[in-house]
Amino acid sequence: MICIVCLGNPGDKYEKTRHNIGFRIGEAVIDEFGLDKVGNKFKGIVFKGSIAEDEVVLIAPQTFMNLTGESVQLISSFYKRPLENIVTNYDDVDIPFGHVRFRKSGSAGTRNGMKSVVQLLGGTGFPRIRVGVGPKPENRDMASFVLSNFSK
Repeated sequence: MICIVCLGNPGDKYEKTRHNIGFRIGEAVIDEFGLDKVGNKFKGIVFKGSIAEDEVVLIAPQTFMNLTGESVQLISSFYKRPLENIVTNYDDVDIPFGHVRFRKSGSAGTRNGMKSVVQLLGGTGFPRIRVGVGPKPENRDMASFVLSNFSK
């Protein structure tokens, strides 16, 4: 079983922000592969199904981004998955807009949500999909940039 964790912030206020690109990717995966909603568990909204030959559980944590690790730790403990079977996806301002970077493991960098995940999982050996939403304009602070909507 593969656990896909889609990072974002809950609530309508954040729905179309750069910081919620992880949720939007999750929605596309759910639609493309017909994953079924299981319900609200593990401090998130959980979906299950199959992709290719693999059983998949997808979670959209309903904690705020900086506390994502709480949800990931709960689902990881319940399904007893090794780190390499937990795939995270999230926004990254250090990657050009529209570019995607996949890594088998790595540090949390400056991302507080990933710091939370690393801390509560107790390691960095999980895959991550980083989606470029950058670069941040020089005249904007980071929080206002990632919490703003995409322009047309």
